[in-house]
Amino acid sequence: MSDESLREPTPEPATLSTLLARAARSAAGECGVWDVHRHLSWRALRAQAANLAQALRAHGVEPGARVAFYLEPSVEQAVVLFGTAGAGAVAVPINPKLRDGQVAHVLQHSGARVVVTSRDKLAFLADPAAVFAGCTRVVAGSGGADDLAAWTQPHRDAARLARTDVEPTAPAVLLYTSGSTGLPKGIVQDHRNLVDGARIVSAYLGLGSDDRILGVLPVSFDYGLNQLLDAAWLGCDVGLVTYFTRNDLVDAVERHAATVLAGVPPMWAALGDGLRTGKVDARRLRTLRVVTNSGGRLHRREIATLRQALPDVQVFSMYGLTEAFRSSFLPPDELDRRPDSIGKAIPEVELLVVDPTTGAECGPDEVGELVHAGALVAQGYWRDPAATARRFRPHPLDPRRGTAVFSGDLVRRDADGFLYFVARADAQLKVAGHRVAPDEIEVVLNAVPGVAQAVVVGLEDETRSDTRVIACVQAAGAEAELEARVQAACKRALPAYMVPAEVRLVGGIPTGANGKPDREALRRQLAEERR
Repeated sequence: MSDESLREPTPEPATLSTLLARAARSAAGECGVWDVHRHLSWRALRAQAANLAQALRAHGVEPGARVAFYLEPSVEQAVVLFGTAGAGAVAVPINPKLRDGQVAHVLQHSGARVVVTSRDKLAFLADPAAVFAGCTRVVAGSGGADDLAAWTQPHRDAARLARTDVEPTAPAVLLYTSGSTGLPKGIVQDHRNLVDGARIVSAYLGLGSDDRILGVLPVSFDYGLNQLLDAAWLGCDVGLVTYFTRNDLVDAVERHAATVLAGVPPMWAALGDGLRTGKVDARRLRTLRVVTNSGGRLHRREIATLRQALPDVQVFSMYGLTEAFRSSFLPPDELDRRPDSIGKAIPEVELLVVDPTTGAECGPDEVGELVHAGALVAQGYWRDPAATARRFRPHPLDPRRGTAVFSGDLVRRDADGFLYFVARADAQLKVAGHRVAPDEIEVVLNAVPGVAQAVVVGLEDETRSDTRVIACVQAAGAEAELEARVQAACKRALPAYMVPAEVRLVGGIPTGANGKPDREALRRQLAEERR
């Protein structure tokens, strides 16, 4: 691609392609995206994304078609995301932790025509041919006929990318997340929401073009995707890396002189334990200046540890939901006074606390459902109008103010306007920052020979600042080694964060008046046994 094609005027970003153009034009030097293997400046990334966009169109991918990627954190993820946008198609990032069944569901449900993956991810699956059936499979770094570089090579000599203009309200990504029940749902986020999210979040966090963001969360997670898009908005460096232990995390921060780190409660719990015990030297984290938490409650123990070990770091506690990207944040100067609060609405967003029965707005300290209105509301669930109608509804106080997201989370607001999370209104669990639908695990459990009935519940694990998934299994008869077989089946079929931490054989499952399993009674029973 010629230099001239990269020098066109850059409008105020409203789509992913114009966001990338802004980054390529404004970034200093070699700032861009890096992983453990390589680095691409924003300018070079834009050129590679343009090549991929041309290749997608040449292979018959039309505007609105879906292009999936099942990759470990890498530069290739950014190339595919922006290349898909350049072709006017819709990106479908798949969590690299997912196994055969979940990956196949996402591909089939989204109707993806092309999927970009890697040799490592192919080896991770039990039957990749079955999983990718019906899709054109392109493999990054394969060196074979389906290699991503070879797939795009014939289109590299084009002097100028033939533009595919999309409206800011056109779908940009499908983010798959577990709903309250059933298999994961695809949430439709448009271009404007993604760009506005980057603009708003990077502003209230006080980020700048000289920051170095370390992205350790999957880009299939809205929180992880936002790290990449914030960096594009700012034109700063961002690393997409995998970490397995807290030592890996500390090594990555130190090696890349990261200034910004986003995490979920289990990550901060592990890091906090290392800082308290001396197994992590706080001096190795000295480049950090902003850390953020979402995906669950940041416990007081971790807050105190971070404040003591890293006194110059600003700690932001945040709350968001994939259906609305980001909803609230607690300013760092309020953290000591209100450590349990999820803060107030982010700029351009209105948060309401609504009585689920009457629909009226709740008063101070009354518990109600959190409702998100204003900016960043998603378009709904892909190919699921019934679920969309349940969650995306008219503004509860004035329908003329547009669509709002009813979160399903119960919260309260204090007299000063600060919000506090109380509980989920449904059975959904939050594990390692991921939404987990218990019945998705139960499908695997109940398929194991010897299991009469299985129910999954979650117990809060204070030591890990996370939810501990417990599988309560009623055996069909005298079954030797049933617990071990259940665990083995889960490890084969489920991503690691969904595998039960404990399998408990029970004599019976309590039921409610409607005959359905009484999860709350079971949870109380387990909690009592632990005391």
